[in-house]
Amino acid sequence: MPAAVWIVGALFILAIIAIPTWLMYTSTWLPREKTQEFLGVLATGDIARVRERMSPDASKSSPDETVKGWIEAAKGLKDVDWDSKSKMTSTRGGKSIVSAQGYLRYPDTSKERWFKVSLVKDEGDWQVAAFSVGSLEEPR
Repeated sequence: MPAAVWIVGALFILAIIAIPTWLMYTSTWLPREKTQEFLGVLATGDIARVRERMSPDASKSSPDETVKGWIEAAKGLKDVDWDSKSKMTSTRGGKSIVSAQGYLRYPDTSKERWFKVSLVKDEGDWQVAAFSVGSLEEPR
């Protein structure tokens, strides 16, 4: 039994390293250095690092502007358009929570990526709590 646990753990760690590396070398939607940085953010879940790169005004505005600012900071791209397909607002423990999902559009390639995002309003500012992006697709 312990050997199986070690094997599963090793495979999990290998997947964490191999998948982002493979994506970095096969991705065509961003320059390699931007892809590497963005995949690093996704792989480590380092949302705080992206928050540092965001415009200070983005988190004080609407949830839509916060999402757009976070996307631009995470990807290093400007003028990324996004289309929210569904949005849900709720309150838990006195904090406002917004969850949205939709498509990111890249004007230079006219391709799209599916995304999901969760925002939490804490002390007057919107903060990104979770973010995930799907694979690159041709426009719908």
